[in-house]
Amino acid sequence: MIRKLAIACMIGLLLSCSTSDKEQRQRIPDGTYRPSGFHAFITHGSGNDPISLLKADTAYHLFYTTSSDEWGHLISSDMLSWQAAASFPIQSHGYGEVIRDENNLTGYNAPWNILWSDGNQLFLSYSQDGSEWNELENPVLIAQGLPAVNWNEDLELWILTVTNNNEVSMYTSQNLSEWKASSSIPVENAQKASLLRIDGEWVLITYGITLGYQLGTFDTAGFVPDKDQVTFQAINGLAVVMNGEDETIIISKNETIDSQVPTFSTPLSIQLNESKLNVMPSKTLQSQIVGKRRARLNKLLTDGPSWYNFTVDKDFESIEILIRDNSSEVRMAWNKSSNAVEITGSALATAAKEEPLSFEYAMSQENVSVDILIDHASVDLFLNNGEFATSILVLPDTFFSSVELYLDGEKYDARGILYDIGI
Repeated sequence: MIRKLAIACMIGLLLSCSTSDKEQRQRIPDGTYRPSGFHAFITHGSGNDPISLLKADTAYHLFYTTSSDEWGHLISSDMLSWQAAASFPIQSHGYGEVIRDENNLTGYNAPWNILWSDGNQLFLSYSQDGSEWNELENPVLIAQGLPAVNWNEDLELWILTVTNNNEVSMYTSQNLSEWKASSSIPVENAQKASLLRIDGEWVLITYGITLGYQLGTFDTAGFVPDKDQVTFQAINGLAVVMNGEDETIIISKNETIDSQVPTFSTPLSIQLNESKLNVMPSKTLQSQIVGKRRARLNKLLTDGPSWYNFTVDKDFESIEILIRDNSSEVRMAWNKSSNAVEITGSALATAAKEEPLSFEYAMSQENVSVDILIDHASVDLFLNNGEFATSILVLPDTFFSSVELYLDGEKYDARGILYDIGI
């Protein structure tokens, strides 16, 4: 039997993805309005976690949890400039996945589907256009935990992962309503997981305090990991992953004030190099570069969205990066004794003004590459080509204009590159 869910018409799906500057300016916790730049701003409710990312026709759709029984919804043509669209209905504050079924594999003639969990069971809702939803009355699967779904073209199957108590259970389906148990494996520090192919390899990605991954083999009998789980700092909390046409994209939430998350990370590209996973700015962001300057860091000044790149080519015991405007700053520091990146500063929109944000990272002490994305209300830091990455919400008094580098307490004026981002 089927229940009908009446909700407001999803007019967002019919809107153009072009967005005026006024629409892109969002109110954030310091009470000011700031342009979102190339980061997605939450526009509905008190948002928490990114829940799903997909592409439908030429538009990208990003969904996130809110404080009510619905998921917030953003739409974009490039995953950089986003606008609000109508929310999706979810009962019991559930987590799950929004799924596109372009080939009517469900048999419901409904391209829009939601597979969501109340914590103990998974339910399926579907819609032809998003204006009216039908929900299967009975759960499609009894399983505790947070679900994630990915379509695999080679196997012609949806692959479902359900993560609970540091264990990932996997299932496969041809129609989203009938699921076959595959395998379960233990993982560490995982709240959610996704199983997908990256650069021809099967990779189980886990999200939590850090990003984790395992390479292995997969068929309908299950996933067999080749090695133990590897974790590294690349996201902040839960994230969403999408296999794109030429890269795998991940978006996570920013480090910010308490549970209020007004921005997400810029879309990042997950790359697999010699069986090692890292994350770097996506190709879609790289395509927005409109200018390039080479000079010493003290000459590379900016007044708009930018990407700094430089290399530390000498040994050191400690490194400090200072990002500043005339009256506010963010400090990112690492030292050999702690093997941790600590972030502080008057411009942080976190409790780290008093107590540093701290992330474990065993850094090599020579030839360290540094990439920094600076936006109106966010800073993203990448070390050693994405071995380490984090995205934080910042509230500078004016736009950050400079980057300074200190090695063992002394200023080091490295040569670098500044890319101007045309957003």
